[in-house]
Amino acid sequence: MAVTILVMLLIFYIFSRQRRRLPPGPFPWPIVGNLLQMGELVHRSLHDISKKYGPIASLKLSSVTAIVISSPEMAKEMKKLCMVELLNAKRIESMRSMREEEVSLAVRSVWEKSRHGKVAVNLSQIISSLVQSQILRILCGTKSDDQRLH
Repeated sequence: MAVTILVMLLIFYIFSRQRRRLPPGPFPWPIVGNLLQMGELVHRSLHDISKKYGPIASLKLSSVTAIVISSPEMAKEMKKLCMVELLNAKRIESMRSMREEEVSLAVRSVWEKSRHGKVAVNLSQIISSLVQSQILRILCGTKSDDQRLH
């Protein structure tokens, strides 16, 4: 039974990786990903990976997928791509209602926490959560479940 479940998880894991069209990279282990392949000197491990897989490689660091760009030329190209595709005026304007909604939630959170008298409100934490939730919605299209805003 356990072997069957492990085989099914492995098959699912392989097919889900292929659907995302990630750059090449070392095969990740379930749960820990490529964390075990990082040595004590992480920069050397990343250098070895870039020599083997090229200037763009994907790594799975536990549950987070990371794209590693190891050449300055490729980094400049990625920056240009982000500026043209993600940060153009039309795209930013299309996200206006999302930004307004997130700011409204943050203001409402501050209001609710402070209206009951002398309660300290950590604005740094709320602003940090606001920025993180906006980035998450822009990049992934999903709302954050961050309780610091609520």
